[in-house]
Amino acid sequence: MNKKLFSSGIRFSMFNIRCSFFSLLFLSTAFPGMAQEILTLQGALAIGLKNNYSIILQKNEEQIAMNDNTIGNAGFLPSVELNFAQNNTISTTHQEQFSGTTKDVINAGSSSMNMGAQLNWTLFDGFHMFVNKKMLGLLEDLGQNGSRIVIEGTVTDITLTWYGIIQLRKLVRVAQDAVDLSIQRKKIAEAKVTLGAGSQLMLLQSTVDLNADSTRLIQQLVSLENTRVDMNRLLARDVATPFEIDDTISIDKPRPYDTLLQKALARNAELIAARLNQSLSRLSVKQAQSDRYPQLNVNAGYNYNT
Repeated sequence: MNKKLFSSGIRFSMFNIRCSFFSLLFLSTAFPGMAQEILTLQGALAIGLKNNYSIILQKNEEQIAMNDNTIGNAGFLPSVELNFAQNNTISTTHQEQFSGTTKDVINAGSSSMNMGAQLNWTLFDGFHMFVNKKMLGLLEDLGQNGSRIVIEGTVTDITLTWYGIIQLRKLVRVAQDAVDLSIQRKKIAEAKVTLGAGSQLMLLQSTVDLNADSTRLIQQLVSLENTRVDMNRLLARDVATPFEIDDTISIDKPRPYDTLLQKALARNAELIAARLNQSLSRLSVKQAQSDRYPQLNVNAGYNYNT
């Protein structure tokens, strides 16, 4: 009987060693590089706003729209065309006439020059140019608002991923605690079986519970690592870059609903873009209506030939 208890105690100790190693393995995977630099939310936002390619591309589009918003592109300014052409020829000829005389011309030169200037100016085109200028201004506003939409979307994605990492780390701790409890329940079940006070059914059930809790822990660890990869991708850097974050979440005082609703209606970038597109549609109608009016053009030119 003592020999049986001794062998069971050995198996019990080996199981403890394996379970402890299992727990340390997953904890080291869940929290790699404990001495890594702490990445704050403000730091993550600064890196993301600086390196995000979508923001860089949208900034270029905004600059293009700003450069296009000129009175020249709207059609207010005249157009001037300059032409210049010069031809130089050198010829040698030999002529024999019926009278028997001949005429030779050697290296005879000739030249011609043509230059001209043409001015075209539309003084009135049915308010078409005025509508064009307003449309260019709205396109510039849309470009700026588009940059704001991209920036706000980037900030939102980084913030949600940031708090997602905090949530998953807490879920990993909960799952780890569940694994520890399952290990203890299995130890108790093994001890009862050894002493003859328990059943194999209880031992098998505790083993099944431990496997289920271990599976949930692995799933949480995988989700945590995937979220870390998503964070590095949002920051436009190597997805394998290690980092640690602070689990502290500060909750501000909630604001009144009416105040939030008024600010959302006045400042929401998506609503602003919708209003700008409505204005563009109305200007497109006016642009088409401008063809009903007469146009007044001034044309002037000067040519010189020699």
